[in-house]
Amino acid sequence: MGQSRRNWMCAGLAAATFAASAVADPATFCDGRYAEEAKAIDSAYQRFGTLYSGGGHHSHVDSVSGTVQLYRIMSGFEVIPPSAGRQQINLYAAEHQPGNWNDETIGQDLAVMTQADPAPLAAGFFASAAHLDLMTSAGPAADWWLRPEAFDDAKGYSRRKAHLMGLTPLQRRVANLARREPALDWLQAALSLSAEPYELYPALRPAWTADDNRLYAHILAKAEAEARPGPWLALAVLATREERQLPDALERTVSGISRAIERCEADAAVYTILAASVQPRGQDWLPVRRNDAEFLRQARQIAISYSLTYPFTQWNHERWQALSKRISDPGALTLPLMLSAPGADAAAAYAQGPYAPDAFRMLPIRALETIKPNMALARTIALGRTEDAERQIDTFLQRYSWHKNAMEGLNGLPAPVRQAVFALRVDCLSTRHESDCAETDPKPQHLHRDLSKDWTWAAAVDQDFRTWMYDISRDSYFRARTRGNLQGYRAYFSSRFYLSDLPYPDLLPGPYETIRRSDEGFAHWAAWDEIAPLTRDKRMTRTLSLTVIDWVDRNTNTRWKRAFNPHKDLMAEALHRVVFMLEHEPAGDIDGEPVAKRAFELLHYRFRDSDWAEQTPYWWEPDHRH
Repeated sequence: MGQSRRNWMCAGLAAATFAASAVADPATFCDGRYAEEAKAIDSAYQRFGTLYSGGGHHSHVDSVSGTVQLYRIMSGFEVIPPSAGRQQINLYAAEHQPGNWNDETIGQDLAVMTQADPAPLAAGFFASAAHLDLMTSAGPAADWWLRPEAFDDAKGYSRRKAHLMGLTPLQRRVANLARREPALDWLQAALSLSAEPYELYPALRPAWTADDNRLYAHILAKAEAEARPGPWLALAVLATREERQLPDALERTVSGISRAIERCEADAAVYTILAASVQPRGQDWLPVRRNDAEFLRQARQIAISYSLTYPFTQWNHERWQALSKRISDPGALTLPLMLSAPGADAAAAYAQGPYAPDAFRMLPIRALETIKPNMALARTIALGRTEDAERQIDTFLQRYSWHKNAMEGLNGLPAPVRQAVFALRVDCLSTRHESDCAETDPKPQHLHRDLSKDWTWAAAVDQDFRTWMYDISRDSYFRARTRGNLQGYRAYFSSRFYLSDLPYPDLLPGPYETIRRSDEGFAHWAAWDEIAPLTRDKRMTRTLSLTVIDWVDRNTNTRWKRAFNPHKDLMAEALHRVVFMLEHEPAGDIDGEPVAKRAFELLHYRFRDSDWAEQTPYWWEPDHRH
């Protein structure tokens, strides 16, 4: 990437980040005149941040009810009242299978968009909205339904793996019907705009393709043909991004609507048209979720522009902070803020609220002591830091006093043994943190004690960050980066769910490469030196097991020692707990023998008459790691 382009990106992002200002509650604007319409817009945008509110077009019951309601308001119709109670449909029933639909049944579903009287539509609204979700799709091009003759029939289609290069029979039916049903044409265009990576264009600046331009021309023609401002004008405004400009007539219409809204003179339809489509620039009449979608788009632009280097810099942290003060969802930017924090203490502050990202597992023990004391104590014991563990146990018991009985009978034992038995008795101690040790919580079942290996090279953090990056439109980056470079680029049948074979960029390199690249943010404060041993020779299950086995073996290896051992019952209990701890996680071998088997044999050979041996009829050897 050349220096001039990098400078352009930096300037553009800074302008985009600080252009928007804090927004007022639409409920107070014009004395709440547009409050209901603002709620309807937020309802459509709240799931994916796009005008098209439909889901993944798969077996779950997704619907475009939010988008349909907006279309009705823009058309001057009343919204369809919600039915009492939660509605459910059986998608496996014959009437809900797309292969059984014909033009007549599709027309009945479209009535929820085209019929003015809402009363007769209420009963079947949920099913129709689900059908419209399944009916519309992201095809092989942005404008596929406008020129179906340009595509072959789809073959070998697999919803999990295959890419759609052609059209399915349902898509051909939709394309033919859309030519005479403007509502279906509009809904398909709304999906195409929502599936496109418009939120990333200022950062990537790709060229518009011929497919995009044909769709844009189609939308403009429909908007110019409307007798009064309507749903197509909303799509025209939504599609006018980056180096595009509305025709003069439409621009004058939009300016007039904006002035009417500011004077509280616009009706519900024209307010919805503009509020659902205009790019937020600090207008105090925009709905909250619409602004949130814009701020999230800006936040993703900041990260995507630096995906080829390292995004978690102080420069980016300050801009994410500025956006976090304007967004209504307090947890929306917690992950990038934490990963770009200048130090461990600053990063730990983001792990104290209800929106703590999983990345807190990369914090060093000293930063975890106040926010996750059970996790800090587990790691300290696993790493064999005996003196620190003694201090942390006192702090832990002050905070979680209901675990004091776990220290019963442990006085006088060597410190490492006392700590190991205590950890075996307290189920919520885990180096990966799966329990908060709350007194009211049920006893953890199958609690995993070990930190999985993917934390060693930050693979788990990388996955979390990718999920945050592509949560709105998961194929955005791929299509934007290949736009103009691949002829007939491949689109996915759905852009609303994760596809494992999607060629995502490496946003987060491995730890050593990351450390070489930057001394800021996550690369700087992550506890690489602690995490690596916790996934290998110092993992918690192995430390606890070897400590107990060594203690028992050394003190019971003769009949004399066994006869006069004051801790026989405690030893049997500890071995029993080791065996059950290793039911789902292996602790390696001792001289070629599984640790669980060694603990089991010690228990049954040296304490065969104990109640603990009776409660331990089996040992396990898991063949996988968690």
